[in-house]
Amino acid sequence: MKSIRFALIAAGIVLSASSYSQTTDSTTTEAQASSDSTTTIQPATTTTTTTPSQPMVTPNSGAHYIAVLGNYTSSPATSKTEKNVTITGDEKNPGKIWIEGLTSSKIYALRKQVAGTYKIPAQKADDKSISEGTVVYDEDSKQVNICVGCKYKDESPSDVFSSMESSASSTGTSKSASTKKGTTTAKVISFTGTKTDGGTALR
Repeated sequence: MKSIRFALIAAGIVLSASSYSQTTDSTTTEAQASSDSTTTIQPATTTTTTTPSQPMVTPNSGAHYIAVLGNYTSSPATSKTEKNVTITGDEKNPGKIWIEGLTSSKIYALRKQVAGTYKIPAQKADDKSISEGTVVYDEDSKQVNICVGCKYKDESPSDVFSSMESSASSTGTSKSASTKKGTTTAKVISFTGTKTDGGTALR
């Protein structure tokens, strides 16, 4: 009888231990699940950097000073009829200027190494052929000399103006340049004017 009693007691102890273990595991699992469900997930933060846009540099805005820019009126001493010419800068190329009022089309000139000196390259403007020319500006006198049809001379650009005939150098007039044999080679358009805006034109 004692052996049977001991066997029953032992069996009861084993069953109680097994039941307690299952209860503990279930409680632990539920606690972990509850803890996991309340965990806050922080979204990943991304840092974006923006590069400030660079303002477009315009002539004479502080980065480039172009003395020749401005409005010019022909001198009464060199022209019977008043003529107005405007020279503006190029937005992308500080070494390039645009001339309006000299011809029926807007033409451009490129800066050379000599200060205030520009070469008008042969070009097409409004389907019209423009011959090579020269632009010389004197900042002291605020006077500009322009000649279209006079080839640019690298060694002495201003010589084209001193060697022009008096009839061709009259502002607002044009004539045909001729060879010694009298053959017409190019039409010359010249202009001599003084800046009238009291300073350098800004764009």
